[in-house]
Amino acid sequence: MKYQFVIITFVILLILCCTTACQPKKEIVIAPDEILLNHSFTDLEGNPVDIKHYLGKPLLINYWATWCKYCLKDLPVVQQFTDYHKRSINVILLSDENTEKIEHFKTKQDYEMVYLKSDKPLSAYGIRQRPAFAYFSAAGKHLETINGSVDVEILFGMVEYHKAKQHKLNQ
Repeated sequence: MKYQFVIITFVILLILCCTTACQPKKEIVIAPDEILLNHSFTDLEGNPVDIKHYLGKPLLINYWATWCKYCLKDLPVVQQFTDYHKRSINVILLSDENTEKIEHFKTKQDYEMVYLKSDKPLSAYGIRQRPAFAYFSAAGKHLETINGSVDVEILFGMVEYHKAKQHKLNQ
């Protein structure tokens, strides 16, 4: 079953690449929706971060915590997703824990991802459980939220679904 999913995903990717390669690039108008504009965060040095810096490409925000065992279980999956999509999708790990805890975790791990600290409790963004994943378009439009643990197929499938949906809208 997993093998069939991988084959189908590959075929869809191949078709999308072939059909979109000849089309002119459209300019992306960065206009984050209210969900994304509500976010307020800093880097681990305490500097404010403008969410628009991460737009222009689709954005995946992983809401997580160092104490959450399912979050920790998902991090290798998120790293694999990040590595595969590093040129086409921005990925942020967002926690509302204190900066010291996040920094301590980051230094003990071998993940090369963007860690940011939320200035608000994650519940202010409607996040009621961890892990959770929010996927936004390159312009900042909220496309989907996944509550709970994920695997590679779920994250890759989400991206392919939204690519296919966008491609269909552009025809």
